[in-house]
Amino acid sequence: MDQLFEDVIAKFESKKALFTGAGLKAPFIDFYMGQPEHPEFFEFTLPAVFMDYSIVPMKQGLLWVNATTLSFHCIPEIAPSASSISPRRTQGLKQIIWYGLVKDVLDTVTGRHYTSLTRGHESPSYTPDFKYHIINYTTEMDNLSGKAKGRYAAGEVDELGISGEIKSRFSL
Repeated sequence: MDQLFEDVIAKFESKKALFTGAGLKAPFIDFYMGQPEHPEFFEFTLPAVFMDYSIVPMKQGLLWVNATTLSFHCIPEIAPSASSISPRRTQGLKQIIWYGLVKDVLDTVTGRHYTSLTRGHESPSYTPDFKYHIINYTTEMDNLSGKAKGRYAAGEVDELGISGEIKSRFSL
């Protein structure tokens, strides 16, 4: 999970120009810890994306794989009204463009120890301070610990200590 989180941050860093080109800000990224519900307990800037996850381990042959659901709590900047009578409706609608850019970036996150992210459902969420969206993705992750990931990825093999001769049961 640590590598996936690092990959998400790196992908947003590399795609900042998408946001600035649309006149928008790239998001602040962190793990979800209830920030939208209790902003008075946290320091963060808007726009923000907070990542949470749930894991269901599945046995595939001899190995375990983690079926993982990622929930991205996406809070845009506070925008003017987009109502039919708002003189700043165009600016108010920019939050929809921002959500689209967030999804465009998340759609491209890839890594060595998990499958590409697959977009799932998106739903609004409301708190007294924010109206935001939760965008869900799924992926499958290997079940190796951080230390084992590096070891197996590098191809290190334990010495087996085989000795003796190979004997054939059949004469040629």
